[in-house]
Amino acid sequence: MTGRRALDQLPRHVWGTLTVTIMLALLLLPGTPSQAADAAETELALRYAPRISLVLQEQECGPGEPYPPSAVGPLFDNPAVALRGPWTTRDLITVAPSEQDLARPLSGYSLDFPGAALAPGCTYEKWVKRDWEGVPPTIYAHVATEEGRANRLALQYYFFYPYNDYNNKHEGDWERVQLEFDVGTVAEALTREPVRTAYSQHYGVELAHWGGQKLEIRDGSHPVVYVSAGSHASQYSSGLAIGRNAEQGFGCDNTSGAQKVLEPAVVVLDSDLERARQEHPWLAFEGHWGELGPQVFYDAPTGPALTSTWGKPFTWSDAGRDGSFMIPGDAAVVAGPATSVFCGAIAGGSDLFRQFTNKPLPVLLAIGAVLVVAAFLVRATKWRNTSPLPALQGRGVGQIISDSAELLRAHWRLWLGIGSPGVLLAALSLLGLALSESSGLLSGVASLATSLLIAVLTTLVTGATSQAVRLLDEQGQASVRECYRQVFARFWPMLVTLVLFLGALVALTLSVYLSIVALVLTLGWSLWNAVVQVEDRTGIDALRRSWRLVRRQWLTVGAVVGLIALLAAFLGGLLATLALVAVQLPPVMFHLIPGLTSVVLQPFAALLLIYAYFNGRTLEDEAIEGGAASQAEPRGEQPAISR
Repeated sequence: MTGRRALDQLPRHVWGTLTVTIMLALLLLPGTPSQAADAAETELALRYAPRISLVLQEQECGPGEPYPPSAVGPLFDNPAVALRGPWTTRDLITVAPSEQDLARPLSGYSLDFPGAALAPGCTYEKWVKRDWEGVPPTIYAHVATEEGRANRLALQYYFFYPYNDYNNKHEGDWERVQLEFDVGTVAEALTREPVRTAYSQHYGVELAHWGGQKLEIRDGSHPVVYVSAGSHASQYSSGLAIGRNAEQGFGCDNTSGAQKVLEPAVVVLDSDLERARQEHPWLAFEGHWGELGPQVFYDAPTGPALTSTWGKPFTWSDAGRDGSFMIPGDAAVVAGPATSVFCGAIAGGSDLFRQFTNKPLPVLLAIGAVLVVAAFLVRATKWRNTSPLPALQGRGVGQIISDSAELLRAHWRLWLGIGSPGVLLAALSLLGLALSESSGLLSGVASLATSLLIAVLTTLVTGATSQAVRLLDEQGQASVRECYRQVFARFWPMLVTLVLFLGALVALTLSVYLSIVALVLTLGWSLWNAVVQVEDRTGIDALRRSWRLVRRQWLTVGAVVGLIALLAAFLGGLLATLALVAVQLPPVMFHLIPGLTSVVLQPFAALLLIYAYFNGRTLEDEAIEGGAASQAEPRGEQPAISR
């Protein structure tokens, strides 16, 4: 009581001075929440700000990623942007909405950027280049906790991209990555390292341990985010990510090729949502950051504060997976048949559906026309009335296909044995992919040698198949050993002809203008191996003979060669795609499947060619018998099937 009485006796001006002094001291104490917490959050956000690695775009509107993580400021008071209501797709509320216009919740409303999201052209790129000129790449940081998750703290980074140029094209795109600490406060987080990271990928999330081999860290504390071109899914490395479901993103995310690494500016959003909205009113906007599409998957997303990750960061990340189906290296190099078919099919199907959504009638008419033409061709083609043997008889395209399939079915053990080098072909294909990712003269020579070895093995299988048909025709039986013995007896004539064939084609394809000549010669010389095996011709003589046999049946041989090319390009990839969808394969097996299909595909392709050869022989004989001997070789030079 004595102390209180003493204070009461102090003069009024002394009491006032003491009161002001105490209040100032309290405001300046290090533990003051309103200022110290903001400073600590900012320090933490800057310390771990990610480095953003984009696929380099070398020319405007060309391949690569044109959109860096962008500040949202240029969207406000921008006459190219409209705010629309939720009642119809054309409800115009205002043009050039301000940030304060978005401070209200406005659930169901949407911003509308200049351009057509389903047919973007180069509109969005040019708009961003113009309206974001001088604005640095920017990301938004937020410190998050979750109720019931004590001693865990998340540092989130949100990235805004003006346009999503992927399978589900749409305006606006919000992505995020998250760093997690086993502490409860920001102050403690400043004294510890993160324990793991979580990168958003479409509807899913991939995790990595801090300091693990998968996570790339620069300058000691800045994780690297590889941004998938178009989709903006966040990856841990450069390569081709294959997704087979919605969480992984159904399709192919490409982060390969030359990279452009950004150190974006960081805007820290206060961990308290009310304070954050006072400083950044746009956080209160509950509408869509871009136009609404004709289907829900074409809709622009809502903002960061509306995502479940804002208030439940660990519920989101704990559902993540430890890895992705990632094929490392340059996608332009590693895209073998498997990846080409899978990625192309998903992208092509997405494009077709988008065009159908945008303009359904032209798409339906085009599909209908294709089906009508296909049905006409199938009905107009003869498929039966012949048998696989004897080989020397006239056949149409359909009959060549059906007889090849029948002979393949009837002697499947023989063809599996003949096609067994396909296992080595698969291994060589993998080796070629691995070598192609390297650099230097040695790798180039090794890659070329691998390609030549693949060509030789393919030629051996084709030759053995031709010998098998000849032996079955003459003797009614054939063995794998005997077929390859016959082939190796003609190895040097076959090799010389192969070198001439490949050399001429390579020389011609070096010139763009002579590529059409190379294409014609590829077709005209396509029967050279059958000629070597059955007629014992070599080199230029074998190529000339093939040309004479093909010239009477250009359409038939063209259809056969086209079918072979189609099967080689798509069959293995299709099987790999089906396996990928059905089961989770490691990348090595994914690439092995197309090669292993050659065990059956190579003999079938060779059967198509040998039957085309005998069809040419039949047409030649018919021409001679019909009095057209002047257009063919003298009858005395006609080879027999057997020797």
